[in-house]
Amino acid sequence: MRHDLSPHPTTPGTPRSALWAALVVAGVLAGVAAIQYGLALRTVSGSTSAAASVGHAADAKAVLAAYEQNLLDPAPAIEALLNEIASRPGVAEAALVNSDGVEIVGGPAAAGAELVAESAPPPRVGEALRGAIGSGQAFASDGVVAEPIAIHEDPHALVVLREPVAAVVPLSALRWIVPITLGAAALLIPLALGLWSRSLTARHAEAVLRAGIDPLTGLGAHRLFREELSRQAGIAVRRDRVLSLVLFDVDRFAELSEANGLRHGDAVLAEIGAILRAGRSEDLAFRFGGDEFAVLFLHTAAADASVAVERIRASIAGRLPGTTVSAGLAQLEPEVPGAEALLAQAELALHDAKAAGCDRLVVFDASAIRAAR
Repeated sequence: MRHDLSPHPTTPGTPRSALWAALVVAGVLAGVAAIQYGLALRTVSGSTSAAASVGHAADAKAVLAAYEQNLLDPAPAIEALLNEIASRPGVAEAALVNSDGVEIVGGPAAAGAELVAESAPPPRVGEALRGAIGSGQAFASDGVVAEPIAIHEDPHALVVLREPVAAVVPLSALRWIVPITLGAAALLIPLALGLWSRSLTARHAEAVLRAGIDPLTGLGAHRLFREELSRQAGIAVRRDRVLSLVLFDVDRFAELSEANGLRHGDAVLAEIGAILRAGRSEDLAFRFGGDEFAVLFLHTAAADASVAVERIRASIAGRLPGTTVSAGLAQLEPEVPGAEALLAQAELALHDAKAAGCDRLVVFDASAIRAAR
C-alpha cells in the first residue's frame, strides 16, 4: 500500500483553525460587551438626568419665592440664587428665561458655556425649554434641565446647564477591559467568557444602582420608589401582609432656602436623608422629589408606623433647629388594594397635614370613608 507523506491540508480540527475561531469569538465577545456596556451607560445618563431634574425642583420654588417677595425689583434676589446654583459642582450655568428662550435673569457662566443666545437658544436648550413649558413638568435633555415657573400666569423656566463629567469614568474603564478580554478569550475562551459575563453583569448592576440613588441624600430616587412601592404592594396583597406608607414634606422649604441660601437647603435635605437611612433596617426610605421623602414600613400597621414617624419628626426637629416636617401616613387596605391607591391616600393625608398648619402627622382614615359609603 502506498503511503501519502505529503502534508495534509488544514482541517477544522487543527490548532490553526482553533486559534482563528478563538480570535473570532473573542472579537464577537468584545463587540457584544461594548454594546451592552453602551446600553448600561445610556441607562445611567438618562437616570442621572432624571435625578438632576428632581434636585432642581427646590431651586425653582426658591426662584419663584424670590420673585413674589421682591415684586418691585426681583432681579437682584433672583440673580443671587442663580449665582449660587451656578457655583455648585457639575453646574456650568443657570438662568431664568421666558417661553421664547430669552434670558430674563442669569447667573455667571462657566468657561465655554453658552446657555442662551441673543436671538434663539441653542437646540438642546430649546428642546428642554419646550419640553418643560409644554408639559408643565421638569424636563431634562442632553445635560440641560428646565424647571417650569409661572410668573403672572406667563410661562417661564429655570434652565440649568450641567457639565457632562459622569460618563467619562465608565468609558475609560471600558477601554482597558476590552484589550484584556481579547487576550484572555484567545487563550481560554470558556474561562474568558465566564469571567467577562460576571464582570459585565456586576458593572451593569452597579451602574443601574448608581443611577437610581439620589446623590444628595443617598436615598433611593423617585424611579426606585415607584418600582419598590409597586413590588411591595403586590407582595402584601398576595401574601395578606400589612404595609404602610408615609410621605414627608419639609415645611416652608422655599422660604428656608430663600432666607439661608440654597446650600443651607441642600444641607437640610442631606441631613434628613441621613436620619432616614439610620432608621429601622426593615424600612425602605426614598427621596420622593424636591423636598419630599417617602418611607415604606414593611409588615407594619399604621398605628405602629405612626410611632416611628413621630420619632423621625422629633429627630429632625432636634438635629435641625427651626426645621419641621409634615407627614401623611396610610395603610394598604383590603378594600382598595394596590400601590396607586396607597400612594393617593398618603398624599391626601399629607395635604391635610399641610392644610392644618404643618408640623404634624395625619393618618389617612379609611374607616371614615367606609362609613360614608
